[in-house]
Amino acid sequence: MENTTPTTTPTLAQQAAARDAGTARRSGDFVHNTQEMDRDFSNVSARWIENGTTPIQEVAEATAQLAEECTDIQAMPSAMTFDHEGGKLRVPDFDEPIGFTERGLDMIATWLKVARGTVHDLWFAGDEESREIFARLLNRGLARHASDRTSPFLLRLRGAECRAVFSDRFQAVDNDWVVETLGKLMPGSRVSHLRADGDSISGMILIPDSIREEQDSDYGGGVHFANSEVGESKIQIQPAVFRAICQNGCIWGEAKGGELIRRFHTGNLKLDELATAMDALIRASIPLTTRCIDVMLRSKEIRLTSKIDALRVVASARLRLTQAERRAWVEGWLEEGRDETAFGLIQGLTRSARHEKSGSGAQLERMAGDLCGWSGTKWHRAEAAASDFEREELNKVLTPELVTTALS
Repeated sequence: MENTTPTTTPTLAQQAAARDAGTARRSGDFVHNTQEMDRDFSNVSARWIENGTTPIQEVAEATAQLAEECTDIQAMPSAMTFDHEGGKLRVPDFDEPIGFTERGLDMIATWLKVARGTVHDLWFAGDEESREIFARLLNRGLARHASDRTSPFLLRLRGAECRAVFSDRFQAVDNDWVVETLGKLMPGSRVSHLRADGDSISGMILIPDSIREEQDSDYGGGVHFANSEVGESKIQIQPAVFRAICQNGCIWGEAKGGELIRRFHTGNLKLDELATAMDALIRASIPLTTRCIDVMLRSKEIRLTSKIDALRVVASARLRLTQAERRAWVEGWLEEGRDETAFGLIQGLTRSARHEKSGSGAQLERMAGDLCGWSGTKWHRAEAAASDFEREELNKVLTPELVTTALS
């Protein structure tokens, strides 16, 4: 008869005592035993430090260089005209016509009550006549908007290209300020899993041993950060705990806890107060707590009913993901070995996040951290809520090939 006695994962203190007694090994020992660990980051492979991380000072210098290319201008809608022939916006007192990134054009069209689908159909996928129609719609919107608007638009430019459009209440929190501030608060740190496209940035800052309070641990500490200069995300700072990072950059047992900073870029945001809040959060996050680690480890004890139930949870509407993100999650789960526990499913999500762009990858990492805190009851409720997903519906969301592979 199968032994159904539940297993309990020892606390961090119990694991340390077992190691000291020589009766247990560290769960991250496969990394420690097969790779040289970095001198200043004792839980990180030296090869990953060299090939997968960047000193935070270098990230700050790179973002500062990008910032030199950017300017902000303000202009009243009534003073603007859109020329369909070049897709350029003419603004008084600006020397040359202003082009648009796709996001920038979407944003100004939204302000002018032109549907996003119309932008794609008429401008990006349309012919010359369609583009003329779109230009007339945009110019009518500018004229109409001018009649009931007494404040200007804020245009965020890189060179002569508009990458975002905001109201004049928007207060910029630029990537170079965020990274420079984090570098001052965590000197000597390095950035792993950096995602940056010039407009948005995110990554995990690894805290060196020299400013960690806990020296004898399988775990390292850091913070996830994200920011967008074009409105893709709020500024976010979130503490994190990770196990030994191997060469391929896998974060073992990522968990997050403590207070979060999630601030909108609005006129009431004061940068000095934000920097003080960031400092307080980082100081509180550096001591690695057993509570945060134990929450992550408990997810190993939560067994999912079956592989198909795991797929149903991924495909369900309970989790707000695109179909592409759901498929990437299952692919990550397959790469991680299809472990039928909550921990295994979360590792698949964390793995998939490595391949996503800045905003989406950070979102997936935050979701993984949230899922670490789900109780067994919550996981089984999620399974029950998705139990009516038939194979045909799973195939539509995840593709037949992916479902077949996952269930084989």
